[in-house]
Order: sequence, then structure tokens, then C-alpha cells
Amino acid sequence: MAIISNEESPRPDIYIGLVCAAGTDLSEVKHQLQAQLSVVGYSYTEIKVSRLISDLLGLESKSDEFERIKYLMKAGDVVRQSSENGHGVAAAVIADLRLKRDSEDVPSSTAYVIDSLKNPAEIDLFDKVYGRNYYTVSVYLPKEERIENLAHKIAKDRHQPPEDSHRILAEDLVIDDEKGIGKRAQNVRETFPKADYFVNAKEDIPSQVKRFT
Repeated sequence: MAIISNEESPRPDIYIGLVCAAGTDLSEVKHQLQAQLSVVGYSYTEIKVSRLISDLLGLESKSDEFERIKYLMKAGDVVRQSSENGHGVAAAVIADLRLKRDSEDVPSSTAYVIDSLKNPAEIDLFDKVYGRNYYTVSVYLPKEERIENLAHKIAKDRHQPPEDSHRILAEDLVIDDEKGIGKRAQNVRETFPKADYFVNAKEDIPSQVKRFT
């Protein structure tokens, strides 16, 4: 699927929602999106959903990686559960996007990359608001590798060598991330398959992103 097939055609703003399970590193995917989109004339603006949730609820920052992720998961669920149809997080992103679009500092033909979506209702709302200018990209990494990534981050943040205790904490985060309690909770398990395009983080990311753009 190509976002732009003709370089001479008009380039409306586009919106790309990323979906991934906890422990997936999106840095290379985002880097390649920025690089490939620039080839077809798009500037790149990233929207961090975790930052919006923190700002919306006035959360204090957590220095501990496990506590930070756990804290944000719960906060995201609070926003979803207190909003109609569970659209609270997506609505906050859309409000932020509108502010950015109204800014004179944002150029035309901008790709807004949203990191990241965690509930099917969020994708549904973006589809309704942005229509054919919105795409969902899900990034896959095996569960075992995600747990290892999280365990190492938790250990590093605590200035400790990786141990079984860190792995237990990582597994706890992965379970909560996959499916929370209730329809309006974080639920990557049901969000992931709703994507328009899938990227396997174990394979050649540049070529996969190139095919998408």
C-alpha cells in the first residue's frame, strides 16, 4: 500500500497511528517513516500519547521505569473510562493535532505519527475523523524479546544487574498491556489486528516501511 503514488498530486496532511505491545522499540520504525516520507515531500511530526495523558491528568514524572509504565497504563485507562465510548485518549490526540495544524510553525504536507494507540476505539475514532488520510501501522516483536527488553530497562533504571525479579515485573507489564479489564481499558491484543499495515521488527524494517510509503 502506498500513501502517495504520484509525486505531482496534492499532498494533504496524513495521520499514522502506531500500535505495538509493551517492550517493542519503535525508534527504527519512526526513523524510517521520517526518512521515507521526506522522499515524497512530507515533513514529520510525532505525537507522544504518553505525554498527552500525563499533561491531561497533571501527572508527576516517575523515575523508575516499571513504575512509570504502570502509572501511565492506569492513567490511560482513567481517561478512556471517563469518556464517552472510551474515546478520551483519541480525543486528546485529535485536540493536540488541531492545535499543531493551526500553528504557523507547522508546514503543509505534514505526516503526524502517533506513538502509540492501545484501544480499538481509538482507531475507530481516527478512521471516522480523518478517513482515507489515516493509517494504522502495527509493529510486531515476539513476546519473549519484549519481556527481555523490559526486564533490562527496569534493571538498568534501578542500577542493578538483570535478575529474575526484573523479568517478573516485565511479565506483569506485558500482561496488563495485552488486555486490561473492561472494554475501555488498554487492549493491545484487540487493537493490533485492526492495522492497515504490519511491520515485523525482526525483519528488514527499511524495506517494509518503504513498501508502506
